[in-house]
Amino acid sequence: QLQERSSQLEQQLAEGGLQDEQAERVFREVREERDQLSGQVQFLNNIIVDLERKATQLQASLALALNPTDDHKAISASRVIAPRLFCDICDCFDLHDTEDCPQQEGGDPPEPQRPHRVAERNAAPRPYCEVCEVFGHDTDDCDDKQTF
Repeated sequence: QLQERSSQLEQQLAEGGLQDEQAERVFREVREERDQLSGQVQFLNNIIVDLERKATQLQASLALALNPTDDHKAISASRVIAPRLFCDICDCFDLHDTEDCPQQEGGDPPEPQRPHRVAERNAAPRPYCEVCEVFGHDTDDCDDKQTF
């Protein structure tokens, strides 16, 4: 479109159909139109480059997901959670390992310990009624009228 207009104007200029002022005005209009179109072309080229870069990144992540490499396995292996400590002698978790058990050293066996994060519960046993299956009173104290 721009080339057609340019060739038309060149033809009119060669024929002498345009005056100097008119030729200058047309020349400025054509230059502005050319600058505007070249800006649009540059903008679209930038968009194309960005889309190609994104497509390349997506293809790389897809390839990595389908065929994990050794580096990827090493990264996932480094995230493995350490196993919990367990003592076969004391039969307890999270206190010490079997190799570090104080009972192996001899002497009196220590009283069983609980992990620090488990709270001691010294609550009194709650009464439970087997007839109405409710906590709060014992079976002996149950009102027989409530039975079915």
